[in-house]
Amino acid sequence: MYDYKRQRQTLPRHMPNPFCTTCKTDLPTDHFGPCPKCGSTARTFRVEASETLRIKATLDVEHRRDYYMHNPKALYWGIGILVGTTIIGTVFGLAGAAAALVVGLISLWVLPSVRTKVIERHRSRSV
Repeated sequence: MYDYKRQRQTLPRHMPNPFCTTCKTDLPTDHFGPCPKCGSTARTFRVEASETLRIKATLDVEHRRDYYMHNPKALYWGIGILVGTTIIGTVFGLAGAAAALVVGLISLWVLPSVRTKVIERHRSRSV
């Protein structure tokens, strides 16, 4: 035997009007027990819900390109300094070696520019 009083206590008061699942007859909210038309105890409650959802998306993109840029002029200058210091040191003796040392130090400033690392960055934002 089904206890209708217990069902009445567990159902919330704000439920919408139920209807009989079997014969589709509307039942009052305070009605408990079998359907007066068909005797079924199955009920269906109409519930409607609505919700608004807003989404905002942002996309940040970075394109990065790494490469080495070659400077042929600096390469030729570096090779010329290397060969020139060798000749100066050999031909002019000790004074030539001192001069070659000074010119060799200058080549330390020139040679790194032979090959330069380049980083290109392109950023964009999409909303």
